[in-house]
Amino acid sequence: MIVYFLTRGLRPAEQKRNLANIRALFMELFLDISQLVVGILLMAAVLLQSGRSGGLGSAFAGGDSVQITRRGAEKGLFNITVVLAAVFIGLAASRMFL
Repeated sequence: MIVYFLTRGLRPAEQKRNLANIRALFMELFLDISQLVVGILLMAAVLLQSGRSGGLGSAFAGGDSVQITRRGAEKGLFNITVVLAAVFIGLAASRMFL
């Protein structure tokens, strides 16, 4: 419906060109909104994870050397974070080539 109003009254060649521009604009808008949503979800997933080390202080002071495996919900949250990061990078790369 929106496309009809934007291409109404144009010659066929202009309609095709205008339609291609409209599709490109909708694709850019979709990628922008999806990258924003994925970025917010990625930030939430990272902030929900429990930290194992004490940050930079443990890097210089030694810190724990015990390796603990992820289990249950923590493993699921870690996997979701990895997937969201991959999707975010994919969206950024697609925006670069669009």
